[in-house]
Amino acid sequence: MIRVTFTKVIDGRVRTFEADGREGESFAGREFMQQFGFASFPKDGATGVIVYNGNFIIAIASDDSSCRPELQEGETVVYDANGNTVHLTADGITAVSPKKITAQAPDIELTGKVKITGSLEVTEDITAAQVSDSEGSMEEIRTKHNLHIHDDSTSAPTTPPLEPM
Repeated sequence: MIRVTFTKVIDGRVRTFEADGREGESFAGREFMQQFGFASFPKDGATGVIVYNGNFIIAIASDDSSCRPELQEGETVVYDANGNTVHLTADGITAVSPKKITAQAPDIELTGKVKITGSLEVTEDITAAQVSDSEGSMEEIRTKHNLHIHDDSTSAPTTPPLEPM
């Protein structure tokens, strides 16, 4: 095994790399193998480990400590050089992005309480078993609306709304 510094990673069907190893060693056009389901594209200057057997040389790991978030014992984090992280901690999972997080699926199901700090924009229908605000549930608000009256210009009460909410 040799510790290397990547000078270039070339993306393609087979990802390859160029790197510098020990004094006077350089490698080019060699395969950069990664675990199934996980892929990264290290920046130039990232370090790595290559294994070799004769002329068979392959990169099996990469690291860039300048981007790596701090971890506590037992934690795991997926991160990139842009500040995006998915951090698995003893307290739960935290996903952070300096720009945005996009989830795409025909259906997304969240179980448990969901708290949104900030505004919520919905572009399609909302269906809910109960909707409440500081004035009460929708059912309570409807009842208040359907029974409310006003005083007319002679201070006589009006009838409740003709069309209930």
